[in-house]
Amino acid sequence: MPEQHAPFLTTSRRNVRELERLLADLKAQGLEWLTIDDVLRNLDPVFAWRQGLLDDGASPAVTEPEPKLRLSGLCSRTGWPLPAKDGRDHTTPAALAVFRAKERLAEAILADHKDGAGANQIAARAVNAQSRPVTLKILASMRLMDDAVTALTPVFEADGPVILWHGKDRTVLITACWDDEDEATRRHQLDQVQQLLDAAGLTLRHQTEQTPASAQDLAADNTELELHRAG
Repeated sequence: MPEQHAPFLTTSRRNVRELERLLADLKAQGLEWLTIDDVLRNLDPVFAWRQGLLDDGASPAVTEPEPKLRLSGLCSRTGWPLPAKDGRDHTTPAALAVFRAKERLAEAILADHKDGAGANQIAARAVNAQSRPVTLKILASMRLMDDAVTALTPVFEADGPVILWHGKDRTVLITACWDDEDEATRRHQLDQVQQLLDAAGLTLRHQTEQTPASAQDLAADNTELELHRAG
């Protein structure tokens, strides 16, 4: 429990005033229905919100301003509804909480795999959350991403242009973000990328055609390729 909680274990006037200030700050954000008891029961996320640490509750598709993201993150952790024009929005914070939980589950699946758990064992552990095929698909995707990150670590450490991320349906995508490098410089850097991928047994494909690609294809701006295992 964070050290900030200690003052609230007593009932001094100072503590009550601090709780009232926290409550007033929250009500100023539109959470007018909250009480001091609500704040007391959720001190961890409230303090994180106050300190500007809660901006992790939204999916990449959310484009709300930063304060709104922080409030969404707070509500996703506490279960409070978001203030909305028509009253209260219970759905958004619940959806964000599910999104965050799915991300944590994917990370846990990979962690269990690294600890030596088998695929069937991991799927059995996750059965209350999702089906076996879904878990196995997530495991394969997380393993592929982890292997790609490991393989390309020399590029990342050299502040190279390559970026990896999960696309739709848990595909692993790669692109290169260029500034004003000339083509020769780009291709020289991509030679290393290709060598590292080859050494790790990883290949590239064009997304739509699913035809073989190479790291050299990333020399063109705005190019995205899929990453796969060889064979």
